[in-house]
Amino acid sequence: MRRLKNLEKEKRSKNIQEEVIKFIEKIKTKEKLDLSFFVNDDGLVIFGDAKNKMNQIIKVLTYKNNKIEDVYFGYQNLDLENLRLLFEALKNENNNITSIDLRGNNLGVEGAKLLSETLKEKNNKIEKIYLLKTNLDDESMKFLAEALVSENNKIKELYLFGNNIGSEGTKFLAEALKDENNKLMVIDLGWNNIGSKGLKELSEALKHENNKVLVIDLCFNNIDKEGLIALADSLKNENNKLLAVYLSNNCLDPEGIEAIKKALDYLKGKRDIKIELMI
Repeated sequence: MRRLKNLEKEKRSKNIQEEVIKFIEKIKTKEKLDLSFFVNDDGLVIFGDAKNKMNQIIKVLTYKNNKIEDVYFGYQNLDLENLRLLFEALKNENNNITSIDLRGNNLGVEGAKLLSETLKEKNNKIEKIYLLKTNLDDESMKFLAEALVSENNKIKELYLFGNNIGSEGTKFLAEALKDENNKLMVIDLGWNNIGSKGLKELSEALKHENNKVLVIDLCFNNIDKEGLIALADSLKNENNKLLAVYLSNNCLDPEGIEAIKKALDYLKGKRDIKIELMI
């Protein structure tokens, strides 16, 4: 009986290996690598059983003449070994990745540190990165902010929804926005905990001449009237380039909302801007 079970296990492992090889051959010429569609011919998801084959798939990114520009590794339970190999691949001269989605993986501080070092490398081409629900905190943000001021930084869009970033982490981000190497145009900080203190830091950064932010999402962040008043003041600054701000599900009170309305009145004829203030 045990021998039979072992034979079945070996057969299953061999089948998975064959599926991985097929998948690798298939994606070599693709522009997008999306592991959420890792299925066999019967439509059965097999990647969960092929976790130990992850590194083989990542190596495809280093193949000469590979065309992959966009990778989705969301909710794949990547460990530090996987992340290390993935980020090493992004340093390779054959790498073409401009967009990477790591949502739902537990990066934490160590993962953020590895990612930061990668984004500082000359062969890095990442312009858009999704880090939603990746267990990032203030210390993690410190490392990411270091990458944003690197001379090799190319990040234009940064999605950080659903993490544990507070006012201290926001301060690191705000300082990065003032740097000449900063290229951020879209920031999603929704469902963190930056509070009004964090928004004050961001509002000051949005007045800086090196600021390039056009869209920012701050929903679900415990922001009250002090934060709104600081933002309203920032909106009137000539260096502020915001075209859209999302503030729903915060502690919005009449005084803060009135300050925003006055700022919008001031901007009429100068700049069109969308501000979502739903409670």
